[in-house]
Amino acid sequence: MPPSRLASKKRTIKDNKKKTKSRNGCGRCKTKRLKCDETSPECLQCKRRNVICPGYEKALKWSTKYEVFQPIQLRYPLDDSLSTGDYSDKLAGNSSIPLTSEVVDSFEALAAVLLTRSKPTTPNEGDCSPTIVPDELTIGNAHTAAEHPLELDSTSPDAPRTSNSSYFDKVLEETQALPQDSAFDLDYPEPYDLDHLEDFSFGGIDQAGDTISPRPVDSQASSSLLLSYYRIPSPSSSSFQNQDSMLIQHYFQDVCVLFSSFDSALNPFRVAVAKVFQDTASIYYGIQSMAAAHLANTFPHMGIMGLELQSKAYSCLKNELTLRNCGGSTQTTGKLLLSILLLGLTTSWHSSSSLGQEFLRTARSLILPKLLSRPDQVEVQRENQFFEESLIYWEMLMGFVTQDTLSFSAPLPLSTRHTVPKASPASQKLNGKIVPHPWTGVAPTVFMLFAEVGRVVHRERILRIYGPLNPIELQAIEDSAKMLEQALLGAECPSVEELADPGDERTSKHDLLTIAEAYRCAGLLEIYRIFPSILRMRLEEDSSAWSDKVHFDFSVPRLGTRYEAIDKSIFLTTLALHILTLMSALPSGSGTCCTQPIILLTAGSELQLVSSVDYFDVYANDAKVLRAREFVDRRLGELVMRLPRKPIVKVVDIVREVWWREDNAYGRKVEKGGREVFWMDVMVEKGWQTVMG
Repeated sequence: MPPSRLASKKRTIKDNKKKTKSRNGCGRCKTKRLKCDETSPECLQCKRRNVICPGYEKALKWSTKYEVFQPIQLRYPLDDSLSTGDYSDKLAGNSSIPLTSEVVDSFEALAAVLLTRSKPTTPNEGDCSPTIVPDELTIGNAHTAAEHPLELDSTSPDAPRTSNSSYFDKVLEETQALPQDSAFDLDYPEPYDLDHLEDFSFGGIDQAGDTISPRPVDSQASSSLLLSYYRIPSPSSSSFQNQDSMLIQHYFQDVCVLFSSFDSALNPFRVAVAKVFQDTASIYYGIQSMAAAHLANTFPHMGIMGLELQSKAYSCLKNELTLRNCGGSTQTTGKLLLSILLLGLTTSWHSSSSLGQEFLRTARSLILPKLLSRPDQVEVQRENQFFEESLIYWEMLMGFVTQDTLSFSAPLPLSTRHTVPKASPASQKLNGKIVPHPWTGVAPTVFMLFAEVGRVVHRERILRIYGPLNPIELQAIEDSAKMLEQALLGAECPSVEELADPGDERTSKHDLLTIAEAYRCAGLLEIYRIFPSILRMRLEEDSSAWSDKVHFDFSVPRLGTRYEAIDKSIFLTTLALHILTLMSALPSGSGTCCTQPIILLTAGSELQLVSSVDYFDVYANDAKVLRAREFVDRRLGELVMRLPRKPIVKVVDIVREVWWREDNAYGRKVEKGGREVFWMDVMVEKGWQTVMG
């Protein structure tokens, strides 16, 4: 091969040789992000600039700027009796990684700095104090807490958070006071080789060539804007500065508004809770768990925090109940019942399948002495009435989803609501008018009847599905249903003039009366759906006799003909449409939203396509049914966004599954004239039981 071609080939091989990137430049070139030629003893970059080359030794430089984040100060209390040598020995002995002499020297320097700081304080003892005490911390394979008592510095991330101090504010102040040029300078890989850029800043160059310094940014303004968009209270210079206070403020700002049909000075879930939450640990943690569960709609990670706070509240409640049984508790029965209501009715907020039955059993045991007593004090009467009606609402929700442990028997005769205003105690009056309840509104009798309907229907479906079918028991259940139907038909609500103003612009008196009528009709719908013989008996009456009992138009079924089954099915759909018409009269932003899910479920599940070849009903047809389904789906979607979503999502699942099954069995139903799908059967089959309120 000619020499010229051989030389050209050697040059090509040399040029194509992969160039490796070196990280061994001198200290100055690495700091200035310059490409160093690594010439010894001085690089050419330093010579060209007439500066002393620092050489190529890799040095470990410790930064005191990060000392507040070092976990070592959480394990060993630092005082004058602990020398730096002993400190490094302890550190080396407790670490699972061999430490070099340079690292040990750096830790000794850190210990010397920390010795000048104030001594850490020990958190207050007490498992259920409203002041949060962090759980036991462990670092590596260090000794147990018994051997080394845990002492927390007030600037530690895990220090107890009080309402008068903020850990993050202290960290910010200390960080700003430290030298800004200090750094934990390790030899990290550089993403770019910048040959000519010696300085870098977030500023810019204007048209005149002058350097523009970055404009100071108000981080508080941007954070306040985003917190406002998320509907989360913004931290301020007041006592609301830590996570606990943020959750408590969120409860009072948003959660208790959604937890009640109205929110005003008449709402005990605002007024009573505000008075006692600071000295009742179970309520203190309970309202935080509710706030975290609600925030989990937007921030899913808050769900874990909600479960932790719920568990802490539950532990505190058990301690309070134990002390009360031993006679050593200062908590009154009212505070304990309030805590149980907050925790028991929100268990499904954290886990949709959690029903909180243990809370309900405890509430029953606490309310029984109040039921048997007859206090003379007006304040005691008001308190008792609030808890009694709260238990009515709770029993109503539970009656539809679980088999009650109470013995089943025919319901006792219940007086109708229209007699209450004339014979009510002073506890139910405000300036001579009826005070609405946050859940049962103005018709506790209707809610109690609806609760009885839930027990009867659930008992009947369980016997039908799982057996054994006992004709005697089934007849007793039907007799109970007849009594409830008569009571619901006779139940009346007070007039608007008899009601006290709830004091909430979102909830009017008419809203409360509308909800009461919807519950009354929903109870009738469930009875007629499960006990067709009761419906036939009622339809055999003269239609004029119904005018004072039901307030909707319906076509009279053709009894005794081959159309009877179809016509009765159309009647049920008409009644469901009437209920949903009442619900559509309520604004989407009405405060009664917390009591709406179970009504939307019972009525929405009866929206069956009803048109047939030989009969078309003007009161219930496919077009009306489809529009009503759209309303139910839209309203439930709004509730999913507003209320804690987990239980409402289960309601949506049940309704949609019922619609799907009904539509797929549509042809067979028209021929048979019957209804094959019931929402409670779907709920039990799928295991979708949840507290729908």
